[in-house]
Amino acid sequence: MKSNSITNYIGTGMLALCATVGQAWMVSAARAAEAPAQRSIHISVSDLDLAKSTDVATLYERIKIAANNACGPDFVTGSRLASASKTQCVAQAVDGAVVQINNPRLSAYHRQETTKAGV
Repeated sequence: MKSNSITNYIGTGMLALCATVGQAWMVSAARAAEAPAQRSIHISVSDLDLAKSTDVATLYERIKIAANNACGPDFVTGSRLASASKTQCVAQAVDGAVVQINNPRLSAYHRQETTKAGV
């Protein structure tokens, strides 16, 4: 009987330790999401002619992919939906890239896409 109670005690202790480590990880992940680091990602445009609408759309997709990568992984588990902080990070990164590129056709395309998405 004593060995069984010792095993239960050790099992309970391990469960408490796992819960504590899990909470610490969640807190550090939340803090990382609150203060995202500035990242710079280069997007190739040398193969594009921004006078063509298809190339503007291609560039916009490249920007969205780069923004998604720059914002890092989403910490919401068990869901395919992006968290609000990830969605906001991607939107701000795309906005910033469009402003930085400063191309009227790309800016118009961005306005059109954000209007369609309801952003």
